[in-house]
Amino acid sequence: MKAFLPLLLVAFGYQSAPPEDEWPRVREFQASFGIDTSSERILLVLPIYNYNDQEEYRLVCIGGSTEYLDRLTAETGAHFVGPLQCNLLDRPEIYNEHTLLGEDGSPAWHTRGQFSWDDLVGDCGDYPEFGRLRHFRLRGFELTLKVEDVVLEDDRLDHFVLKVSLREDHSIRSRRTEQPGYIRPRQGCDVVVEGYERLMCRNPETLSWEECPDP
Repeated sequence: MKAFLPLLLVAFGYQSAPPEDEWPRVREFQASFGIDTSSERILLVLPIYNYNDQEEYRLVCIGGSTEYLDRLTAETGAHFVGPLQCNLLDRPEIYNEHTLLGEDGSPAWHTRGQFSWDDLVGDCGDYPEFGRLRHFRLRGFELTLKVEDVVLEDDRLDHFVLKVSLREDHSIRSRRTEQPGYIRPRQGCDVVVEGYERLMCRNPETLSWEECPDP
């Protein structure tokens, strides 16, 4: 059974705890992980710490075979969609689909934390914020997921390196991830379309999808 291979983890900024802000400040870091696309099971758990060395958030990337993901969903009650789904959690859990990487209330597999292997090659790999490079801006920081060292075998994505980094940016005030300023490609990736899609949220009383209220 193959699994991801951790390559590098570097943390920065071990100064004394800063003054409190609207959102708890979190430590900057960089990390790299090798991903084998043929792995039966992919599980990446990356804690994000505040300046009191307490875990504030947790980035969890889960992927692998359909059989593994179906079994995981049956065991945990959380839904995971292959081949790779990355969720940012603000609770001490691993198997949870309520991610902060979405710009609205859409399910985790409709956020930019969801990867298909086709997203990472050709024109789709170059498409801003939906391809190999994705920025997630929220809560006083910017989280970056960057795919490098892509290797194809028989025109199939074989393996790559996922680089994860976080930097503080206190101008970012939103509770959820800001919209990236590009429209999701739907009919090919050769034309890049700038703009903002309408945000939708689920009404907790009617369970219907409605336009999100102002933050």
